[in-house]
Amino acid sequence: MRRVILVRPRAEGGLLAHVREEALLLARAGVRVVDAGEEALVSKATCNASASGIHHRPLAIASGASPRQAWGARRALREIVREEVEGADGELLTVHAHGARAGAIAALALTPKLRARVRLVTTLHNRMPRSGFAALIGRALFTLASRKSALILAVSPDLAVAARARGARRVEGAVIPAPGVALDGERGPGQSDVLEVLCVARLAPQKDLACLCEAARIVEERYPGALRVRIAGEGPERQNLSSRITAEKLPIKLLGRVEDPRALMREADVVVQTSLWEGQPVALQEAISEGAAVIATDAGGTRWVTGEEIPLAAPGEAREIAEQLIAVLPPVPGSRARLEQMREASRRRAEQLPTEDDLLAQLESALFPDTRDEER
Repeated sequence: MRRVILVRPRAEGGLLAHVREEALLLARAGVRVVDAGEEALVSKATCNASASGIHHRPLAIASGASPRQAWGARRALREIVREEVEGADGELLTVHAHGARAGAIAALALTPKLRARVRLVTTLHNRMPRSGFAALIGRALFTLASRKSALILAVSPDLAVAARARGARRVEGAVIPAPGVALDGERGPGQSDVLEVLCVARLAPQKDLACLCEAARIVEERYPGALRVRIAGEGPERQNLSSRITAEKLPIKLLGRVEDPRALMREADVVVQTSLWEGQPVALQEAISEGAAVIATDAGGTRWVTGEEIPLAAPGEAREIAEQLIAVLPPVPGSRARLEQMREASRRRAEQLPTEDDLLAQLESALFPDTRDEER
């Protein structure tokens, strides 16, 4: 039986959803999946036939963990690997780490003896910190993961370039499909006198929701009452955003965490993303799959999601975002036609988005290659 150990840090959102999808796909394909993470990917309450092949082993890899905690994670992972190697009956075992920190700890966990029987693949999900002590540690972990992995899967072009610069032997773009995408072709032009805008994002600096606030302020100043913005998500920036929304009387509502953002996407006229950096944003894939009009920034791997069908704004350019919103406001002549053109662009792009089958094909190639064709 083929075996994979999925090593993941403490995470939520897109990374966690992607690893869960990978685990379920591999389990359905008959692979023994060891889920090495702090909490189980799939709860016993929701366990089904597919999930029965997923075996959770506790492993804590926290962001900003101390060297002592990291060394403890290395020791715990080494024990997990040894047990799986013993059960592999001579077959090659694959460790698939998600994130530079997990990849580095996995590299440290593999002794020379284990490395002869274990293949390490690392998916890079986030860029390195830019400044301070965290940047020094981050670069070291990124370099170690890049150099010691047989294959790097990068979720954005800049991460692929960085991995090669840090000594990665092989680098490929990671396939990140949105779970269960299904185009709703019944959408039509908005009929309201107000443009309904949705943003699905963690309330964190990387998402640059201050840019969205500024864009909304510009629109409201020129077309009072023509715009309503809802933001679905939670995070450390909630208080700052709430204070600004109140102080500036912005037409923005914070919804908090939402279980089914796609239902909101079907109600919205436009889905907006103003991030400074993204991997391959699942929320945008979902919006495109719903045939929603999309306004987004050209950040990280966003272009890998939108393709050339959907024009992107420069990160941090609130005025550019505002002008794109103004172009589709109900009071503006030709706005309905422009909105329908944007929706049609999303429908065309939706047909090109990666699927679960594409992800499974990449996993088969990345995790279970013919090792005779590779240099270990």
